[in-house]
Amino acid sequence: MNSKDLIKKHEGLELVPYRDTVGVLTVGYGHNLECGISQDVADLMFDEDYIKVRQDCRKFHWFEGLSPARQAVIENMIFNLGYTKFSKFRNTIAHIENGRYTEASWEMLDSLWAKQVGYRANELAEMRRTGEWK
Repeated sequence: MNSKDLIKKHEGLELVPYRDTVGVLTVGYGHNLECGISQDVADLMFDEDYIKVRQDCRKFHWFEGLSPARQAVIENMIFNLGYTKFSKFRNTIAHIENGRYTEASWEMLDSLWAKQVGYRANELAEMRRTGEWK
């Protein structure tokens, strides 16, 4: 046993944020989220999330056949929305699957999501349409 192990034992591990006994939002081994996280932790969390996004993208049989910019659009939307909500973009997905990228970009822009994310949707729709990086 060492000091770190003792602290871990007493704090306990919680992988989902919770309020501690005094109401502080906490996660992990007693990490106070109100104090924020470091750049290194943020990068590690992003890398783990991105791996999951890439796995979700591969659920679409047509994903690998897209240009890198068009793949990036799908990754970006799944990262933002989650796989389940992205999957509800049925018309957009059908257009992508059939190579109708202009129509897919119109469908993307004709959504509540586009209104919520503003410029992000415009940039992604243009990348979807052209297949080129902005």
